[in-house]
Amino acid sequence: MILKYQFSETKRVLDDATIAKIIQMGNDNIEPAKIDGTEAAIQGHRKSSIAWFKRNQQTEFMFGPILNMIYMENVNNNWNFDYDMIEDLQFTKYEGSKKQHYDWHADQRSTPYTTGDKGMIGKIRKISFSIILNTDYEGGNFEFEVGAPHEKERTITLTPKLGCAIVFPSFTFHRVTPVTKGTRYSLVGWICGKPYK
Repeated sequence: MILKYQFSETKRVLDDATIAKIIQMGNDNIEPAKIDGTEAAIQGHRKSSIAWFKRNQQTEFMFGPILNMIYMENVNNNWNFDYDMIEDLQFTKYEGSKKQHYDWHADQRSTPYTTGDKGMIGKIRKISFSIILNTDYEGGNFEFEVGAPHEKERTITLTPKLGCAIVFPSFTFHRVTPVTKGTRYSLVGWICGKPYK
């Protein structure tokens, strides 16, 4: 699918107080990241720690602004994807002392969900987003693969601003390079809907 806008960077979505609350809640529930049920560090593809936030009364303070932002980005980027749900949000922690990272990957799976939450069955990921929760770290660059095979420069590096989101179709390949100093915190998520027709 060739899109006019392959990604977008938003204005600030989360304020300082909201960010501080998310980081505290995330650190209180942190665990090693997994890929398809296997600890990701074992696979070598991903090294980080994560926590999950389900949508409920205690987390609506973060879900509400994010869903408003997604609606606007879907329209403004002329994607106009049909969607009807958001997955649990993922708080991600990358530690520089451990050179943690997430190598090249796309968030969209090859087939719709067949297990898990009832609302997810038959759905696919359509829009992904990453909101940066701090900037006092080094490394940890967010990179996209956007160039055509014949182009010299096939990647683009973004430096997200505090509380702002990077939004992109879930089939886009991207990565987080190793954090070399400090700790990088982000809040990521996926917007889902029925498969494309």
